[in-house]
Amino acid sequence: MLDLYISKIISMHECLSKGEIYKITKKIKNYKNEINEVLSDVLGMPVKKFNKKYRRKTIEWKLSNIGRLIEDKKIYKKLASIKAKYFRERNKLICSNLRLVWSIALKHYNNNLEKADYFGEGIKGLICAINHYDPDRGYCFSTYATQWINSAIKRAIDESSLIKIPVNLLWKFRAYEDLCRKTGKKLSAREFAKKKNISIGEAKKVITAHENLMRSYVSLNTLINEDENMELIDTLSDDSDYEKAIDKRISRNTLNSLIEEYLSLREKKIIKMRLGLDGESPSTFQEIGNKFNFSRQRAKQLQEKVFKELYKIIKKQDLITNLEYLFS
Repeated sequence: MLDLYISKIISMHECLSKGEIYKITKKIKNYKNEINEVLSDVLGMPVKKFNKKYRRKTIEWKLSNIGRLIEDKKIYKKLASIKAKYFRERNKLICSNLRLVWSIALKHYNNNLEKADYFGEGIKGLICAINHYDPDRGYCFSTYATQWINSAIKRAIDESSLIKIPVNLLWKFRAYEDLCRKTGKKLSAREFAKKKNISIGEAKKVITAHENLMRSYVSLNTLINEDENMELIDTLSDDSDYEKAIDKRISRNTLNSLIEEYLSLREKKIIKMRLGLDGESPSTFQEIGNKFNFSRQRAKQLQEKVFKELYKIIKKQDLITNLEYLFS
């Protein structure tokens, strides 16, 4: 369904010829220069110095951060006119290259992200390509944009991983994967070290880290029962340090009597459900939350609070017992 919707959007926009793309990119470059000139005048700075200082900033950043300093209405209207023309031409170029973005997004598609996410990240890469492209250098826009789109999608895949990996290590992983793909076999540490001119020890570290990363990981927030909205974390034991300390010090019967004596009616019910003191199996935080009409996190907080109170009472009673023994 999503594929059909995206295909419909793409089919609504025609592809442009090389000549048309060159004209549009030339216009975009001229509008950017005009915007920079207006903004440099606002700051009272020469254009060359302005371009050097803000060369890494996007047009959007310049317009929002420097454009708001404009007080003269004529200058503001002039800038608004150039801005409208710039974005009109840029949107035309984006729409004509959606087919390119979609074709690259499908090549990268796997289960980490949805297709729409790949498509969206690819469009971000296309916008970056338009912002950096210089038509006077002579190279083809689609070739230049492909590099940016690939880079944006790969970055999104890396960020979607459950384990965040440093960028320098990611490049080594990609180099190792590319070499394995080209040779058609899994490279040894010695072979990888020889091809990349690194030490065997470093190659072993890269290969070991890569193998560990390739293992399948499951999020604790994965739904295991959609009807009851139950996540994997709900099925795991989540005993706090206070609960462990209480279990070490006293028996269940003593704990039962303390619960009856010191806790409120709601706290009694929650702790008995959580620990299974009424002869039933222990309940999850989600089950407790559903019964008392609050969130799972709130159930966890209440348990922690009750165990802290019980732990203080037990420590105090132990101290009294020890004093009685000493002075008896």
